Amino acid sequence: MCQSGKEATQVPDAEIQELFAKLTGQFEDAAALAAEGQRAGLTKEIAVILLREIRTWTCPENVESTN
Repeated sequence: MCQSGKEATQVPDAEIQELFAKLTGQFEDAAALAAEGQRAGLTKEIAVILLREIRTWTCPENVESTN
């Protein structure tokens, strides 16, 4: 249940899989860079985009609050 008391949105499995694939890719890239002694730089902009996607899928009221 969302903070507003509304039920969370049902997200199609394909969309959830796509999001986790994006997140997994980010972690794999970071791990590969760390193995080479480099630092991964997930930009704030990309992190915000991913967070907004998650929030939009989980609670409808977050659509307006994150735009």
